[in-house]
Amino acid sequence: MTVADRVAAVLALLAGVFPGWILARHGLPGLAALALVVAVGTAAARIRIWKRSRLRPALRLELLPDGSLQVCGQGQNPRPATLGPRTRRLGPSVFLEVDFASGGRRARYGRWLTRFDVPEAALRRWTVVLPTCGRTACS
Repeated sequence: MTVADRVAAVLALLAGVFPGWILARHGLPGLAALALVVAVGTAAARIRIWKRSRLRPALRLELLPDGSLQVCGQGQNPRPATLGPRTRRLGPSVFLEVDFASGGRRARYGRWLTRFDVPEAALRRWTVVLPTCGRTACS
């Protein structure tokens, strides 16, 4: 679970708590309760997704000397990988989407990495390399 995941859960919770508080102040307790239920449900869904993602085996993305990528999993052979279409810079962070074959089908792995998850020097290097790969987008 990355820092971005935790921030997303807090923002989802606050996005419902704030309107709930405003509605309660204006004398609408029913709508306030509904806003709070939606906020807690959204945060609970995020937590459930994190628990499910923890059950998956850890993956390691490696850059080969010839410039291609491969994904290595625990107890599995390395598999060739490519950067997906949603790979991009997001301000000072990077969203990586990696496509690879897993169990005879295409698998897609996405992760939002911030300076709290990756050393800043590596993150800075990725923000330089990604534009040369044609993988940048406005966000």
